[in-house]
Amino acid sequence: MTWFFVVHPSIKSVADLKGKKIAVGLIGDSEDRFSTMFVENNGLSAKDITRIPMGTSSGARIAAIKSGSLQAAVLDPGGMIVAEKEGLHSLAFLGDLFPLPFQGYVVTDKKIAENRAQIRRWIRAMSRALLFLRERPEEAADIGIKKLQLGNINRAMLIEATKAYTRAFPPGVPGLPSAEGIKNILEYEVRVPMSMATPLPARRLLDLRFAEDVKRELEQKGLGR
Repeated sequence: MTWFFVVHPSIKSVADLKGKKIAVGLIGDSEDRFSTMFVENNGLSAKDITRIPMGTSSGARIAAIKSGSLQAAVLDPGGMIVAEKEGLHSLAFLGDLFPLPFQGYVVTDKKIAENRAQIRRWIRAMSRALLFLRERPEEAADIGIKKLQLGNINRAMLIEATKAYTRAFPPGVPGLPSAEGIKNILEYEVRVPMSMATPLPARRLLDLRFAEDVKRELEQKGLGR
């Protein structure tokens, strides 16, 4: 996952979060689960913190921490860079918790049956884009400035945000989840939130043949080394 755990400057360690308020998107969502897991892995319990649902606005979370109404928040890499410019600091990169396929693409069985070549081209393009972000963050930032509406994020901040984002990438050619990552996403993003007694088999949800083919292809071309 690509999130950072950002805190008020008065917070120096996880222990300082006892009795404090942490912003998440919604109670029970991924941000809530993983921020709670982070503090539990570092000596606190879920009862030691109060999670406050605040939607998706990074700006609102940063303002709340600066005002003192909250002491911590989960932020994406761009939000983390802005927060640091505002005097806050990152306490942890939540991607260090464990491997987790953070984003993915859904396709119908009909599409797989009728247009496999297009699916493979799409995955190849996305894998090459991830490689570009990791290997050429300055050029990626220039494209972002030209093509996207980025508000008050300047080029230097965007470069740092891109580098922070690519911390989540696995070594080599990115795009194919590891066996541990697949296990984790089925557990923490399917079984736990849906209160299932047992997880669904991976084969019911994932078809990684195309990503595996693209990974081999790009490795043969010497990419991702």
